[in-house]
Amino acid sequence: MQKRIPKITESEEELHQRLKAERDVRKRQRVEMLYILRTGQVKTRQKVAELLGVHRHSVGSWLSAYERGGLEEVCTIHKAPGKTPRVSSSALEALKVRLEAPEGFSSYGQIQQYLSKEHGVDLSYSRVHTLVRYELKAKPKSPRPSAKKKDPAQVKAFVETLPEQVEHIRAEIATGPFERVRLFSGDESRCGLLPVHRHRITLPGVQPKFSVTFQFEFVYLYGAVDPLSGDSLLLELPALNAANFQVFLNEFAAIDPKNLLVLTIDNGRFHKADSLIIPQNVRLLFLPPYAPEINPIERLWRAIKDALAEDPPETLDQLEDKLTNIILNLSPEDIQSLTSYDYFLKAANG
Repeated sequence: MQKRIPKITESEEELHQRLKAERDVRKRQRVEMLYILRTGQVKTRQKVAELLGVHRHSVGSWLSAYERGGLEEVCTIHKAPGKTPRVSSSALEALKVRLEAPEGFSSYGQIQQYLSKEHGVDLSYSRVHTLVRYELKAKPKSPRPSAKKKDPAQVKAFVETLPEQVEHIRAEIATGPFERVRLFSGDESRCGLLPVHRHRITLPGVQPKFSVTFQFEFVYLYGAVDPLSGDSLLLELPALNAANFQVFLNEFAAIDPKNLLVLTIDNGRFHKADSLIIPQNVRLLFLPPYAPEINPIERLWRAIKDALAEDPPETLDQLEDKLTNIILNLSPEDIQSLTSYDYFLKAANG
């Protein structure tokens, strides 16, 4: 015989608003149970349990609490004094794997819900925050857009075969004029007067904001970095085109004429222009399309723009001065720290 479902006295709207406002995943489940019953989505405790993904006994105890003291009683979480739920090693490892994925989680609350539903671990919001932020060293970051046209298989193949490609180049020059092969990461970045903004820390309820003057003036940085040694070449040029890329290639070749310099670069049209004259000691190696995230120099661009965001320039002259100061203050150790991708270093080391 089915047990009686108590009458839900709150309105659908009241429960809906409480559901939207509730951050504790355990309390949300209980409010959601009441909302499901109030809206008539199901009629039995068993069906409610199936919808919520919990045991029917849990639904029974929640309904008993509701009968005793209403909404506030059912939303009161009783636990033994001083007892903190333990996160098992398997749950912690599974959480680490999820946090290593680029998709990540949208909030600490979502992690709280994940631990509860997937691993049966009910932690308070503050405990989840401490675990993730300070113990696992994970924190909110601005997601980088990833092009739908990107072919993950191509990206994976490039990363896995880069050491082999560089080794083939080494074999080709074994009897040639060069002493060794050096691997560089190359790219271009636009820097302008439109302010760069990053996350800001403020008190709860305080919306960060920044002053904006919309000015569409730009300069372009052409760059090549050697993550193994920290050597780099950074040139400020007025535009992105084959003529300026030729200037950059000539300067790049001159930094180490005794060695063959292999430059990984994206598939920009001007990188493949027929008018280009590739210097004798330079070899271009093209990255898979739409995959900037595997290009080590991208982290350097990010660091430079972070520095610009701290004190945004107001004129093009100020921008050029700030870029010069930022670049001059970059040490080889800074370059190494920013651009040391394991797969790239493996290929560079040979």
